Amino acid sequence: MQGNEVPVEWRGTLSNVIYRYGGELREASTIEVKIYNRLERKDTYNVIGIMKGEIEPDRYIALGNHRDSWALGSVDPTSGTATLLEITRVLGQMYKNGFRPRRSLMFCSWGAEEYGLVGSVEYVQEYVKVLGARMVSYLNVDVAVEGNHTVSINTSPMLYDVIVKAAKMVPSAYDPVGQTVYDKWMKVNRNNRTNEPNMIYGLGSASDYYAFDQLVGSSNVDITYSYNVVDHGNISSYPLYHTSYEVFSMMKKHVVYAPAKINVYAADGFPSLSDAIISDDSREIANQIAIATDLTSRPHLAGLPEDLESAQVIEQRWITDGLKVTKPKYNVLLSYPDDNNPNRVTLTNSDGTLIFQTAGVEHVYDTTQPKTVNPFIAYTPNGTVSSSKLYYANYGELEDLQKLASIVGNASLQSSIIIMRYGRIYRGDKVMHAQYFGAIGAILYNDPADYAPFGTTSDQVYDQKWYMPPSGTQRGSSYTSFGDPLTPIYPSTDYMYRVREDSVTFLPKIPAQPIGYGEAQIILQYMQGNEVPVEWRGTLSNVIYRYGGELREASTIEVKIYNRLERKDTYNVIGIMKGEIEPDRYIALGNHR
Repeated sequence: MQGNEVPVEWRGTLSNVIYRYGGELREASTIEVKIYNRLERKDTYNVIGIMKGEIEPDRYIALGNHRDSWALGSVDPTSGTATLLEITRVLGQMYKNGFRPRRSLMFCSWGAEEYGLVGSVEYVQEYVKVLGARMVSYLNVDVAVEGNHTVSINTSPMLYDVIVKAAKMVPSAYDPVGQTVYDKWMKVNRNNRTNEPNMIYGLGSASDYYAFDQLVGSSNVDITYSYNVVDHGNISSYPLYHTSYEVFSMMKKHVVYAPAKINVYAADGFPSLSDAIISDDSREIANQIAIATDLTSRPHLAGLPEDLESAQVIEQRWITDGLKVTKPKYNVLLSYPDDNNPNRVTLTNSDGTLIFQTAGVEHVYDTTQPKTVNPFIAYTPNGTVSSSKLYYANYGELEDLQKLASIVGNASLQSSIIIMRYGRIYRGDKVMHAQYFGAIGAILYNDPADYAPFGTTSDQVYDQKWYMPPSGTQRGSSYTSFGDPLTPIYPSTDYMYRVREDSVTFLPKIPAQPIGYGEAQIILQYMQGNEVPVEWRGTLSNVIYRYGGELREASTIEVKIYNRLERKDTYNVIGIMKGEIEPDRYIALGNHR
């Protein structure tokens, strides 16, 4: 890449790279992005389990997570699914021993969350009038465990006191006996102004709580047990997010599990809870490990047969636990890569000779792990685009594109390809921003500055540590709305009218592909233009981060995508434990599968 250097805040940590705004590539090169994605309509399933309340059976409290994942998903979502299943196991045992909740409890296993919160949004759209009148609270456990340091809470303000009270009752599993989750929380994340633990008020739209927060209007919370940010180079997310390296062996090796030392808090809620929770540490952990191992033993991308299989596993578990279970199906538009034709990014010189081509797959460290889907960005269109101009736009935030355009000129960005690093904002917004500024294709990569802060040598990355290795590639959706794209506002049931695929405004129109930073390093070395400022630079070695422009050596870059769109069935799993006093008031706990 050529062009001016980006500011410091735009720079990653790729070695031997000068982060530049870009423009024409060095040596008259052309960069090509080749995408083979496809769109298909598929059935997806929710699994709903219900434990009927005794006093207010028509009031609901829901707990949920999603089942689907881009690869094996040991953290996102399986840590949440394992947690959800363990909670239902314990409550099911309590129910058999005579416990009855005041309000009805719903347990929700959502399908197709990764594509745009599809399962939960479709369910809420179908039952919005009932849920709006009866839902009390929804508890989301998408990424239940990404570390073992302290809790991280996003919540509606109304639940603040309840959360603090609960944190004071639960012992901290990794600290001396007698210390609670609240004590650890206050120690590491105290608000000095209020002298209370920090929480984030307001949930936004990043997970399945969105539909309950924005459409139902209940009070909701999203809970994660997280890592020590300072110890991990101030990274904003666990580094192997949405890659094929997010496997259970990584969780065992790099996220330390420990059973609670005591379960004294159990008796405060209901005496038989002490008996329901297995006090023997090895048995307690073995049950959770068995769940996580099973769920991460196969890919469970929404709409595929394994997605239905995982829904059926959860359905049967909840039936065994004594819940009233439903498994509503939705037929939704999903996106898949081509297993036989990986999406690729190619560099060729002026005479068409191949300079470099991305592998289209991630390096395999463990041959015993099942094959996952090839790296892709869902909902980006199938097709091939090429250009002699490659620009670097830092994190792809709107301000980044505006600054890039002010440096190289709006006209220069027309018919170019823009490369951006993951982080700060949603990947779909990055692609849409590039499209808005005239790019014909986009490339995303994980810069070591954000995903491998202690270096990229083999002893500092997966599979020795949990940081991103050179071939690691983050999959994900680029859909910038929620629910099924073809049935906005309405549930995607079989009888529902659907809009035309070409009329959906929230899907990108340009091909885009994620690549590993080892591949990005080579591509960035072909960029020309001024160096970017320090804040735009990553930490790739042997790279001067530049704004870009014409590629070196009259090169051309090509992006070739083989994605496809398909309509598929996906399923939510909803389990309900009926409340005794207010069974018509609901508290929901959920995550995606």
